[in-house]
Amino acid sequence: MGGLPRILGAAMGLAARRPLAVGLLVSVLALAGGALALRLSPSTAADTLVGRSSASWQATQREHELFGEDAVYVLVKGSVARLVLTSDLERLIGLEGCLGGNPPAGAEVKGGPRGPCARLAATKPAKVVFGPGTFINESVRQIGAQYDATLSGITENAQKAYDAAYRLAIGKGYSKARARKAAGEIRRIAQLQNFRAAAQIALKYGILKAPDVNDPGFVSRLVFQGGKPAGTPKARFAYLFPNAGSALVQVRLKPGLSDAARRDAIAQIRRATQVPDFALRNGGAYVVTGRPSCSPT
Repeated sequence: MGGLPRILGAAMGLAARRPLAVGLLVSVLALAGGALALRLSPSTAADTLVGRSSASWQATQREHELFGEDAVYVLVKGSVARLVLTSDLERLIGLEGCLGGNPPAGAEVKGGPRGPCARLAATKPAKVVFGPGTFINESVRQIGAQYDATLSGITENAQKAYDAAYRLAIGKGYSKARARKAAGEIRRIAQLQNFRAAAQIALKYGILKAPDVNDPGFVSRLVFQGGKPAGTPKARFAYLFPNAGSALVQVRLKPGLSDAARRDAIAQIRRATQVPDFALRNGGAYVVTGRPSCSPT
């Protein structure tokens, strides 16, 4: 520590004797430092906050591998009811498919071959897309498949129950007539059980046939909370519908994208929300938020 005062004293003496030279030196150093600073860009990468060997960093990386990173949000401003209970739902489904790089098979790509959907389909920067359109569409598919399978299984399962009961009765020494009668009773019971399962699905979702995204009654029961003011989304869907006046599409980008790829992905997402085919016609509007993280160059 004793050497530090001598060094500072010598520096101050030099500054007093040669102020112009010292001033020029300081200016040169300041300019050099400024030039180096301009070559840096901010980074939000996890390893700039915690070490790569830490449990936190490793857990973050596992999450990114599963769900992607650098979320980009498309906020749909406007009444949720007018969004999901009108033809705007199909437009939102189309937009979410575009953002995920998954245009409908065999259909013309919205926005044209040089548009954002074609670009996103070619580069596929999204790891996963969470959105109201995808959620409702997938719910329709799964509930419909369950309902159809239950109905189609009524006759098949009843016949299997009949055959098994008939074989069992014959094996116990019943006459054929008695075995057929016993097996017939078992078949009726099996049919009733399957009808009950179908009725439970029908009552739960208020359907008498497989649901459809164009069925406002089904979509309303799926999305909105009973006993609340009209148009109030269910609380468990807050990640899709933060409130009655907004919906949220989340695009999770793939981990490991370059800065240029992130910037291009966000630019294409912005362009996609401006494609006329996805324009909402019942008062809604898209707002894209989110910035790509950058690393030093």
